[in-house]
Amino acid sequence: MEIIVQKHHIVCKYGQGATAVIDRACGNLLRISQGGMELPVAALSFDVGVDGEYVNRTFVFESFLEFNTWSLPTIIPNMGCEKNLRFMGYRVEDEAVVIRYMVNALAIDLYYEEHCDMLRVWLKVQNISNQKLWINGTALSLELSNEWATGTSFDFPGNVPYGSYKFGRLQTNRPVQTALVNAVSHLEKAGEHLNLIYINSDEKWGTGVFKTANDDLCWTALAATEICLEPEESYTCGHMYIQPIGKGDRFEPIRTFYQTKGWNPPTDGIKEAVIYSCHPAGAWDAKPPVEGENGQLHVPHPAEEPDTIHPLHHTMAEYAKYLDRLAAMNIDIIWLLPLFDHFEEGDPTRNAYTPTDQAIIDKRYGTNEDVKSFVGYAFKRLTLLRTMSSGSMYLVFFLLSPSEIIWISSVTISLPKV
Repeated sequence: MEIIVQKHHIVCKYGQGATAVIDRACGNLLRISQGGMELPVAALSFDVGVDGEYVNRTFVFESFLEFNTWSLPTIIPNMGCEKNLRFMGYRVEDEAVVIRYMVNALAIDLYYEEHCDMLRVWLKVQNISNQKLWINGTALSLELSNEWATGTSFDFPGNVPYGSYKFGRLQTNRPVQTALVNAVSHLEKAGEHLNLIYINSDEKWGTGVFKTANDDLCWTALAATEICLEPEESYTCGHMYIQPIGKGDRFEPIRTFYQTKGWNPPTDGIKEAVIYSCHPAGAWDAKPPVEGENGQLHVPHPAEEPDTIHPLHHTMAEYAKYLDRLAAMNIDIIWLLPLFDHFEEGDPTRNAYTPTDQAIIDKRYGTNEDVKSFVGYAFKRLTLLRTMSSGSMYLVFFLLSPSEIIWISSVTISLPKV
């Protein structure tokens, strides 16, 4: 990216004739020109949840502590908010423009850089106090001025809610938000297209579009960052990609971007197979029957002890012996449900789908070594796994959900790190 520092502006030239203009006096992004489009920017802003409130008061605070695995942050604009942000200057660093802000106990660097012919934006947040801070939520927002937003429609390709929404019909500060983690948001005006892409490799996020009190269009990605940030410690959050298309194909640039990143769908996927679904929470961690005083086994009654009705109580390594039976039944694929650490027995909120740590195998199922032992034995017993050794097929273990995947190959076994 070519960076030109002028008297009042910082001009960034990148991609195929694209330009971004930043105000030197305050660090605001003013406009973006690319693909024959001119985007007047009202603001490119951010907010961080710290110790129970958002520092810029852009959004209503929501704690993620009680979230389920599938819960996404809710985007709730804070009407009538006042910002505490202080602009501290800018610097040029490794072909990126870095805008420095200070707010309360945080120093925040906003990065503008070129990536895959697009303007990429991300944050670095540092704790400059002498106290530990509880970080809960990090938002990136792009506001497009009303002069461009008028007559605009938007949609979320491949996500819900379905369909296209007209900006002019939105209520003020009432976002249309996706139900699932969303990578691409598409905006269209007079036949011209704009893609806003957000990718966060560390956290899930909520995405939404709403009309501000100034009648500007605001797109927001709110990441569910949860960090106890030590003094002087920092973290990064992003990335947001701004992709003006103009009157061209709105999907082709996304495909090209994904291919550049190496995100290609498999071409030799599994077409037919018999899948066996294993539910550890309902079997392996259940209590076995207890031998009574008269030598008879006490089998718990489901109505009295619903958590103890299954007789198995095995680690992953011990459970591997049952793969012989599955192989005899011509089972091809083992689909494992949640194995991550979750609430202890007796906790009323106990649920394998609400893990306490998604990086640790639950002790009731054994250790990482037990999981490796299970997988190793599965390679020997299941037909599809033996076929996999030729490199022509893959087996997918869903440990938590389709977004938490462990890929197994005949050579390497990738497991959560402890």
